[in-house]
Amino acid sequence: MSFKNCPKCNRRISNTEKICSYCGEILDKKISLLTWFFIIFIVVVLTFGIISLEYDVPIFDGSIPVRGIGIIVLLIVLYFLPAIVAINKKHADAICVLNIFLGWTFVGWVGALVWAVADDKKY
Repeated sequence: MSFKNCPKCNRRISNTEKICSYCGEILDKKISLLTWFFIIFIVVVLTFGIISLEYDVPIFDGSIPVRGIGIIVLLIVLYFLPAIVAINKKHADAICVLNIFLGWTFVGWVGALVWAVADDKKY
């Protein structure tokens, strides 16, 4: 069995461990496929929202101006703010699921945001 040193506490741990058993540091910080999909989705939506804020021409049948769509897109990005903040966290997928299903309630959104900004220490 080979060992390596934890970058945070500098103690010897096994190479197979993904989390330091002494300090709780995440050693394997790979971003999951779901997280990459979410990042690309947010970038596309945010780009469309910013571009559409510059134009005030009606689209389709003239009932929805492009500026209104841009504001809606920016509100969607605000809704997913906890998931965006949690991209590199240990529980990023769980925070994203909580944000999707309970983010519409203020308590669920705040809970997901608090979880996203909380430290990843092992308690």
